[in-house]
Amino acid sequence: MSRRFLLVVIVTIALSARAQGAPTRMLGCEDPDVMSKALKGISNSDWNDISETSLPSMWPMEISPADCNAGACQTVWSQDRVIGNECECCELFHFQMDRNDQGGLIKERLEGIVIHYSATDRGEILMAAKKLARALGLSGSDTATVGRQPQQQFYWYVDSGKQEEIALLEVQVKHQRLMWKVSFFFSRQAA
Repeated sequence: MSRRFLLVVIVTIALSARAQGAPTRMLGCEDPDVMSKALKGISNSDWNDISETSLPSMWPMEISPADCNAGACQTVWSQDRVIGNECECCELFHFQMDRNDQGGLIKERLEGIVIHYSATDRGEILMAAKKLARALGLSGSDTATVGRQPQQQFYWYVDSGKQEEIALLEVQVKHQRLMWKVSFFFSRQAA
């Protein structure tokens, strides 16, 4: 047996094993398990206590300012995978800003989270979508339905400790340009 033939056999076996093994993430897309753990911590926290300065200690990926003025950022984001100015895998965090009459910041609180996650396989995107939705606090029975429709909306009540809030979640799953993409639009508001 020649070395070249042996090399072809080894490469073929390696590629076949990889295809049958665990799903591979797209370059730049974070591990859904890591994201889920961080989202669960954020979801279980009182959002009135989460600011742009405290968020980096809760989110494992690097966060950059996106929409800032007068000493505070209304939006920060993690730019994991951005191709052609389109966010394929990234997370945006929006803050509500309360300011005094002079424009000085009095209080900021986390108001919403937008997550875009892409994968080449529908099964992989649905698995990631369900992990992320569950971590945000969606019930198990509702989580099981994620992906049955291209666009779904959910809501539930959250007792954040200081006040009851309504959690709103919109999930969109779509296929575009040879990949699957799930987008989450999550917010919490006073009930």
